[in-house]
Amino acid sequence: MRFFYLLVVFLFVLGCSTSQKVTKDAHSAKNSLDWPGVYKGTLPCADCGGIQTTLSLNPDQSFELTETYQDVEGDSIFKRKGFFKWNDNGKSIVLEGSPDPAANQYMIAEEKLLKLDRNGKRIEGDLADMFILAKKKEAVEIENIEGIQWVLITMNGQNIEEENAGPKDIYLMLRRSENRFYGSGGCNSINGMYAQAKTNHISFTNIASTKMACTKMELEYQFLKMLKEVNNYQLKGDTLVLKKNKETKSEFIAK
Repeated sequence: MRFFYLLVVFLFVLGCSTSQKVTKDAHSAKNSLDWPGVYKGTLPCADCGGIQTTLSLNPDQSFELTETYQDVEGDSIFKRKGFFKWNDNGKSIVLEGSPDPAANQYMIAEEKLLKLDRNGKRIEGDLADMFILAKKKEAVEIENIEGIQWVLITMNGQNIEEENAGPKDIYLMLRRSENRFYGSGGCNSINGMYAQAKTNHISFTNIASTKMACTKMELEYQFLKMLKEVNNYQLKGDTLVLKKNKETKSEFIAK
């Protein structure tokens, strides 16, 4: 009888322990959040203008990390791949494939990552909100290029940085009813005609702009020159790619 009593107590304790573990695991970020995806943000940097960071987390626990150090000379872009490991409570991860895993720890939250300190603790203080990477929303499939504000994000293989683009976004908007386009070169308003001789072909003509003078005009000159050169386009989700034959000349994001 005593043996039976001890067995019952043991099974009861084991069952409670297992139940608590299941409940704990069920409410962890690992099991309750849709964490796979691409996260982006600019993290603070002690000796540069900031670290533009893109971190992709995949369901097989592999990752891809791209860090661009702003306002520095020489090599400023670093790319790494590897696997990450969850901590015991399933709420945060460490990028084990990085050269310094202790410096690459993140807490998983709803639609964002919170960068942790080297001890795996939340960063506090006035700069706490700057140590966040936001999850990039999945691209929306767009079928027609007309009637959408297309904001320039790359040109001639270079990312368009805000500090080089002038006071306004560089963008295009096409109006099918008029076969005209409107937009901005970053400083001046622009407009002109466009034509689509056949599917995915496009050409821009009669391009005109206002005559304002801004401190940064070179990018605008390049933009207008590029529009005269392109002859076809491609849609990739919410991204419009303008090409000259097979060469990508610029990319725009739907806004």
